[in-house]
Amino acid sequence: EGGLHNEAYLSQGNMMGLRFRADGQKGQVQAGFDLGQNQPNPFAGKTLIQVRSSQSFHGMFTVMDATGKVLIRRYVAFQEGQNQLEIDRLELNGAGMYLYRLEGLGQSQVRKMIVNN
Repeated sequence: EGGLHNEAYLSQGNMMGLRFRADGQKGQVQAGFDLGQNQPNPFAGKTLIQVRSSQSFHGMFTVMDATGKVLIRRYVAFQEGQNQLEIDRLELNGAGMYLYRLEGLGQSQVRKMIVNN
């Protein structure tokens, strides 16, 4: 099933099969979640953030301004597979750069987004 099939030889001359696969291919998520880049970025109205998850979980989503001040904090339920979050510029403090973070399943991921006038 997919992947490359190769072989390796041990010091005793015995053959051992090797199997390679590419992780991180589109649509696949390792254990945990993958926090996507907001689209569009930069944005002036609303933006969407994709979250792919290998399992259902509850996570803490936070948006901070450049000084670290928390502007948005949401406790969100995610389903296994594809999820999305929407951010409206009206929830933020105008134009500038912001960081958003998702914590859950024992991991934390951070991305940046830019709001235009």
